[in-house]
Amino acid sequence: MRKLVITTLLFIHQLLFSQLSNPNDTLAIDNLGKKIELENNMELAEKWNNQIIEICNKRKKLKNLHPKILDYYRASHQASLLSTSYFEETKGNNKKAIQIQLDVLKELEKEKKKNNKLLGYVYRNIGNSLALEKEYEKSKFYIFKAIPYALKDEDKRNIGSLYNDLGFVCIEMKDFKSGLFYYSKSLVIFKQINSLNSIANTLHNIGRIYLNNKSFKKAKTFAEEAIVYNIKAKNYSQLSLNYSILYQIEKTFNNNEKAFYYLKKMNQAAITSKDLKSQLVSSESLYRHYKKINQKNLALKYLEENTRIDKILNKDENKNAMLKASFKYETEKKEAQIKALSQQKKIITLESERQKTIALALGILIVSLLIISYFLFNKYKIKKQNELLKSQLLQAEKTIQAEKKATESELKALKSQMNPHFIFNALSGIQDQFMYGDKTIANEQMGNFTYLTRQILSVSGKKQILLSTEIDILNKYLELEKMRFKTNFEYEINLLGNIDEDYHEIPPMLIQPFVENSIKHGLMHKSGLKTIAINFDLSSSEDYLICTIIDNGIGRQKSAEIKAGNLEKHNSFSTKSIQQRLELLNDSLQLQELIIYSDILENDVIVGTKVAVNIPLV
Repeated sequence: MRKLVITTLLFIHQLLFSQLSNPNDTLAIDNLGKKIELENNMELAEKWNNQIIEICNKRKKLKNLHPKILDYYRASHQASLLSTSYFEETKGNNKKAIQIQLDVLKELEKEKKKNNKLLGYVYRNIGNSLALEKEYEKSKFYIFKAIPYALKDEDKRNIGSLYNDLGFVCIEMKDFKSGLFYYSKSLVIFKQINSLNSIANTLHNIGRIYLNNKSFKKAKTFAEEAIVYNIKAKNYSQLSLNYSILYQIEKTFNNNEKAFYYLKKMNQAAITSKDLKSQLVSSESLYRHYKKINQKNLALKYLEENTRIDKILNKDENKNAMLKASFKYETEKKEAQIKALSQQKKIITLESERQKTIALALGILIVSLLIISYFLFNKYKIKKQNELLKSQLLQAEKTIQAEKKATESELKALKSQMNPHFIFNALSGIQDQFMYGDKTIANEQMGNFTYLTRQILSVSGKKQILLSTEIDILNKYLELEKMRFKTNFEYEINLLGNIDEDYHEIPPMLIQPFVENSIKHGLMHKSGLKTIAINFDLSSSEDYLICTIIDNGIGRQKSAEIKAGNLEKHNSFSTKSIQQRLELLNDSLQLQELIIYSDILENDVIVGTKVAVNIPLV
C-alpha cells in the first residue's frame, strides 16, 4: 500500500515563510511531521496525522492564497489522507482504505497539472486492493486505467507487472483465454528486462492455464522452462509447484516412473524452500505410492511426515485468528462476568426483600428475639454470597491477565515490525525525489518500498524465516535509508564462516530495529561519511547465530547526552521486545548475554558502536 507523507517541511517553509498569512500552521505541520518520524506507536502517529489533516483543511479554505502555498497544503493533505488509508489497512479495514484512496484519486484527477506517476500507481493499487475483495470487474477497470501511465513512462517492469495483474484477475474470473493473453504479454516484457523471478512465475501461471484446459503438451513445455529460470533464481518454492505440474501430467498418462521422479523432485524442492504446503501434498502422494508397492517402511516415514506437517499448518492457520480474537475475548469475558455479578446482586436483593416481607408478616407471631436472629442470619448470608462473587471475579481477572501475558511478547514483536518512523521517513525521501530529484530513482525506490512493505506483512505471521529473506528485507530498508544521506552513507552485509543464508532460519524482523537504532542514534548526528556493517556468523558449536552491527557513529555516550537534552522523550519497545523473543528461544542454551553493546575505540577515542546479537537456532 503506497502511503505519501508530509515532505519538504523545512525547504518549503523557508521558501514561502514570508508569504504565509499564518506561518504557525506551517510550523505545526513541520513539528507534527517530526514527531511522527520519531514515534513507534501507531496510535500516536495516527493521532498526529489527523491533526495535520485538520490544519490543511483549515488553510485550504482561505481565499487569495499564493498558488505555491495552496499546492503545499494540498499535497500535505493528500499525503496525510493516503497515510490514513494505510492506517486503516493495517487495522484490517480494507474497504475503508480503498474508499480513502478513491477520494484522493478524485482530487488528483481534478488537478490541472497532473502527477502522472502517482496517478498510475494509485490506479494500480486500487485495482489490486479490489482484487483482494474479489471485486474483479472493478479491479480490471482500475488496472486498465494504470496501463497508459506506465506505457508513457516506458517503465517495462511496471508494464509487465500490470499485465500480470490482469492475467491473475482474468483467471480468477474463469476467463482463461484472456488470462493467457495478458500473461503472454507480461512474459515478453519480463524476458526483455531479464527478471528471472517474474519470468519463472509467469511461465508457471501459463502452464497452470494449459493444465486446467487439458493441453498437457503445452503445459509441460512451460513448466519445464519455468524450472530452468527458477533454478537460476534459486526460487525453490516456485520450483516445487513446477514439478507438481509435471507430476500431474505424467500421472494422467499413467507414466508412473516419470511421475514418481517428478514427485520426488517436488518433495525435495519443497523441503529446501521450507514450503510446508507443498511438503504436505508431496509427502501424502509419496506415502500412497510406497504403500501401493508395499514398501512399508518408506510408506510409514512419509505418513509420519505428512501428519507432522499437517499439525504445523493447522497451528499456523489458527494462530492469526487466535491473536485477533484474544483481546475481543478478554473484553467480552470481563463484560459477561460483570453482568453476571450484577444479576446475582439483583437476585440477592430481591430475595432479601421477599424474606424481609415474610419476616414482617410473621413478626406478629414471632418474638422479637427470633426476628433479630433472623435478620442477623440473613445479613451474614448476603455477606458470604458477596464475598464468594468477589472471589470469583478476582480469579477471573487473574486468568485474563495470565492469558494476556502469554501473547504480549509476540504482539509487541508484530507491532514493532511496521515502524511509522521508517515509513514516514522513507516516503518523505521518495516524494522529495518526485518533486525535486530524479523521478526514475523515485519510481525505483517506491517499488522498493512497496516490495519491502509487502515482505514485512508476509513474514509477520511466521515464527522463522530464511536468513536470505531477512537479508533481502535489510537490503531494501538500507537502500531507502541511503536515499536520505545521498552520497554520505555506505553499508555492507557479510556472511562469514559456514553460514548458509538459504538454510539457516531466524525470527523475522529481528535485526532491523538494531540497524535503525544505529542510524537514528549513532549516524544521524555524525558529519562526513557514515558507514554501517552487518556481519552474520555461526558460533563454534553452531548452536546459535551471531549478528554483529558495527557503525562509525558518535557512540553511546554522546547519543545519550543528545537524547537527555530532548524536551520530548521517546520510549521505544522494539529492542525490549526482541530481548523477550530471544529469551523464549534460549531455554536449551541458557546464554548469559543475548545482546551485547560495546564502544569502538581508537587511541582512547570512541569512533563507533558495536552490537552483537546472539540468536539461538531452532
